[in-house]
Amino acid sequence: MLDVRWESLKSNFFAAPSLPSEAPREGGPGYPLQVRTTHKPTLSGLSISIPVRTIGGPGRPIGGPVRTIGGSGRFIASTSGPVRSSTQSITTLKLILAACSLQHAACGITTNAIKKNLLTACSLWLVACSLFSCQNKRSEQNSSTQSITKYAVGFRVTEVGNSKLIDVNPYQNATSNYQYLLVPKGANVPSHNESTTVIFVPIETIVCTSTTHIPLLDYIGETNRLIGFPTTDYITSEKMRKRIDAGLVKELGIDKGMNIEALYTLKPSVVMGYTMGNELGQLKKIQELKIPVVINAEYLEKHPLGRAEWIKFMALFFGREKEADSVFNEIEKEYLVTVALAKQAVTKPTVLSGILYGDAWFMPGGRNYAAKLLEDAGCAYLWAADTTNGFLQLGFESVYTKAKEADRWIGVGSFKSLDEIKASESRYALFKPFREKQVYTYNARRGAKGGSEFLELGYLRPDLILKDLVKIAHPDLMTEYEFYFHKKLE
Repeated sequence: MLDVRWESLKSNFFAAPSLPSEAPREGGPGYPLQVRTTHKPTLSGLSISIPVRTIGGPGRPIGGPVRTIGGSGRFIASTSGPVRSSTQSITTLKLILAACSLQHAACGITTNAIKKNLLTACSLWLVACSLFSCQNKRSEQNSSTQSITKYAVGFRVTEVGNSKLIDVNPYQNATSNYQYLLVPKGANVPSHNESTTVIFVPIETIVCTSTTHIPLLDYIGETNRLIGFPTTDYITSEKMRKRIDAGLVKELGIDKGMNIEALYTLKPSVVMGYTMGNELGQLKKIQELKIPVVINAEYLEKHPLGRAEWIKFMALFFGREKEADSVFNEIEKEYLVTVALAKQAVTKPTVLSGILYGDAWFMPGGRNYAAKLLEDAGCAYLWAADTTNGFLQLGFESVYTKAKEADRWIGVGSFKSLDEIKASESRYALFKPFREKQVYTYNARRGAKGGSEFLELGYLRPDLILKDLVKIAHPDLMTEYEFYFHKKLE
């Protein structure tokens, strides 16, 4: 937006006209320049100051009340956004001159007085545009988007000088990204949007809200940075449990029951959370306390390696990018080797997944992360043709009709035995995999307080999940391999 205002030196004057319709708009990279008749160009707002002398008189209002008593002052014409081309600079100059003409006519300013200064103003403006053009090119050269991920699509990183700007797609169908500007401690903060969260790195402490965040800390060597968690019993990591047992990780409570006051006393550098929509709930309250909140949206990734790649996201806050790259490269290598092994299988066993919750059978959609794992393991998932990436909710009859002769049943919630399954719903025993004892749980590993290691570590280690699934589907291909997350129910 272009604004022209009067700055009185020896009179009382108020006017606020503007010409927003044709003025250059903000957007994209670049830094505005400021040029005044008595100042050198600086990185601030782009403006020209035109000294004039008033002669008094009420004048005619233009865009607001105008009152002059006489004296001297100056017009200041400015644009709030960057000017990026010579054509745009000329357009802006014309707008400024038009605005000045309108306003000096309205205020009874002598024509000779303003004309005397316009040539100087024009010269300064063109110099400003020239300088700005060079500065803008340097800025663009210093700002570049990094492709630090191969599979993850939920975040991207742009280098801004020594700082890093992270864009995160925070939830399904979000209309805009969340931005986090990571600035090295002691460095100047680059220009940024008002909505951008500025975080000085490396951070000292962190509060996490999902167990999936825990292995990200462990694997980059930052276990000791965690100081708070909603319910510590869910954590299975042996390293982290030592900190919990030593009283170094504060239990904060879940969701609406989270103790915000206790969290505030911890004064973490960052709180890492997640959200299913634009309502942030307790995270919003934490933001209001001026504690930076960072959204980790790993759960939205459709490719298993995409979820694992969020270790690179966590690493950015600690300056541990090299460690994260090393960890991910090893996980990727193991995953791809296992995919290649599964392709050697001659047949593909049909697979059923999920269980009843109430009246609905919950199972992965055909484009779900779990469906991709089954595909890569050489399985024929019976709902692979489905096009949804969430979870299906089906009636028992429809599931039974399609899957009663399935070869494997993988993923049965928290059930620990076939007897438990049958006791909860006798019709489960009608399925072929139940009768032939081909039912598998992913909860073979539990933490000291009963937490699921699969739910905690699975996002980061899809290679281990895949190996388990290949062992289930094609045991002849992995005769020496021992299950990690899964086991057969008896």
